[in-house]
Amino acid sequence: MGVAAAVIGAIAAVAGAGMSYQTSERQKDAQEDYNDALTKDAIRQYGELDKAESDAIYESHAESMQAQREYLTARSSVELQAAATGTYGNSVNLAIQDLNTGIGGRMAEITYKRESMLDAIDQKAEQIQSATVMGADTTIQKPSYYSALSSGLSNFSSAYNATKAVGNAYTAAAPAKTS
Repeated sequence: MGVAAAVIGAIAAVAGAGMSYQTSERQKDAQEDYNDALTKDAIRQYGELDKAESDAIYESHAESMQAQREYLTARSSVELQAAATGTYGNSVNLAIQDLNTGIGGRMAEITYKRESMLDAIDQKAEQIQSATVMGADTTIQKPSYYSALSSGLSNFSSAYNATKAVGNAYTAAAPAKTS
């Protein structure tokens, strides 16, 4: 009976090692699929950031061009009125200086807005990178058949020793057969 149990235990240990290996292989594949999905999502999000960055730059340039058009229109109006009325001197210079101050403030505001938008995009990119790195499973282990077999044989050895101990206890407790 002990030999049959040992053979069955050995077969079970090898089968268990095979199952453990297959489970490890499936787990490795699932981890790699998960990491691939994270990478694809990060690429998609970076693509959205590229569009947002392009839009922010375009909007900034459009506002800058509009501000410059308004400035030039206002300046030419001041100069045209001054020429039409024959006015010159400090009053015209003050009007032009006010226009220059106004356009300077407007351009600074446009630049600040663009930089704020681009800084927000940079922060979002860093968040995407951090989330991808933190979410990725970096502990992917290639399954080892030897490790699974070793574990299975260790379990077999423990089971065999326990069976042997039970058998010895049964033999010691059983009444002796007389022939």
